[in-house]
Amino acid sequence: MKYHDPLKQILSQTRSHWDRDETRPSARRAFDKAMLCRTLALGAEVYASGNEETTVDHTCKSPACTSCGHKQSIDWQRDREAALPDGPYKGITFTMPDLLWSLFRDNRFLVPALSSFAANAIETLAAARHGLQVGIATFPQTFNGRLEFNPHVHTVVMAGGLHASSGSWKSRLYYDGDRLMRLWRDAVIRLLRAALRAGRLRTEITVDQMEDVLIHLERCWWSVKIQSAKSKDHFLQYDGRYLRRPPIAQRRITNIDERSVTFRTYDKKLRLWVEVQCSLEEFVDRWAQHISEHYQHKVRYFGLFASRALGQISAALFAILGQKPRPRPGHLAWADSIKQDFDRNPLLDRKGRRMIWVRRIGPQAQANQLT
Repeated sequence: MKYHDPLKQILSQTRSHWDRDETRPSARRAFDKAMLCRTLALGAEVYASGNEETTVDHTCKSPACTSCGHKQSIDWQRDREAALPDGPYKGITFTMPDLLWSLFRDNRFLVPALSSFAANAIETLAAARHGLQVGIATFPQTFNGRLEFNPHVHTVVMAGGLHASSGSWKSRLYYDGDRLMRLWRDAVIRLLRAALRAGRLRTEITVDQMEDVLIHLERCWWSVKIQSAKSKDHFLQYDGRYLRRPPIAQRRITNIDERSVTFRTYDKKLRLWVEVQCSLEEFVDRWAQHISEHYQHKVRYFGLFASRALGQISAALFAILGQKPRPRPGHLAWADSIKQDFDRNPLLDRKGRRMIWVRRIGPQAQANQLT
């Protein structure tokens, strides 16, 4: 079967590799759903006018599907643009040395804690230095341009903060990158040391050797990058790209043959784009390790942006900032989404007459869809 989507082509060519018990259930389920997207295997809706009938196949909403993820990301961005106040923001990225990448890959239960550590470092510094509360959104990621397992956390933070005692607003905060780094580094190492001593850390080296590694990492410099922007839009678009989409864009894949795939990535050391080639199976394995469990949140909110806090003080926060609260956008129907993105109405027949829903087709046998 030919696919316009190169990622689905790769999944099709490697089905015997990933569709087996050894594959993590969440990755296997995501790949399988993506392969069935917009086929009768998932069912369909039928619309008709007096002259014409059309069948609209159901979508999969899988994190391995590029088209489904695009719409979900856009819907999330529209919602956050309305919910969060306008004004300057900061983007703070917390990373760790590559010595720890494989350790977190082999102990995935530790990864969800990283968002809390990043947010706590920001909140601690804002409270200790300025006595302020801030709004934070975190975006944990596990991949880099080569699809290696590189756990790190992107955060979006309001450039100002709220004085808890007086209720006044301070428009600008200074974040000391070195202090943020130490708070982040110490929290991650405490987590690893606690897991090690509890016997829960999966590693090929001994406890004493692991302890030596942690002692070494306590003396290392960890990168914490701070960026500023005049609005939240830049960060929401940048960090929201991979919330519900694959960790690599289709346009970066330059060649697929029977045995290998070649894709482009930006080498930060060389400061230029380079090509990476690997086997189809290795590519799928790299991809699979970045599919999170279905119950894990891809974005979390802390401080003034925490769900309970934002619900209670949203109106007051907007008033303090001299802004009017905005209504949250409703769910954009699939037809309206296509009209917005591609300037065409899929529910108009060839004569421009509107088609209406007439019936639903239940899921069909998968075997007929993938041959």
